[in-house]
Order: sequence, then structure tokens, then C-alpha cells
Amino acid sequence: MNGEMASLVIAGTGMLSESKGRRWLTEADISAAVIAALEDGCLRFVGELAPFSG
Repeated sequence: MNGEMASLVIAGTGMLSESKGRRWLTEADISAAVIAALEDGCLRFVGELAPFSG
């Protein structure tokens, strides 16, 4: 976006799969996606958008 800030940012969140199982996103996970979306104006989904199965 040529150095301009986005006026609206959408960052959908989910969970992340790791070797030990799934985990909730951390503030750092979410913040990194929101900052990247602000910088380039693109929609971000953080984690996996799948039903939680326990």
C-alpha cells in the first residue's frame, strides 16, 4: 500500500497445530498478523479455522 496504513483490518483467529497438539493463539501470534495486515492492507487468518474437538 505504498507506506499508507489500512483504514480497516480484519484478522480472523483460530488455533494452531503443534507436535504436542493444538493450542490457542498467543497475543504475539495475533499481533504479528494484525501488524502485517495494517502494513499491506490484506486480510489475514491466523491459525487453523477448524472445529475444536477437545
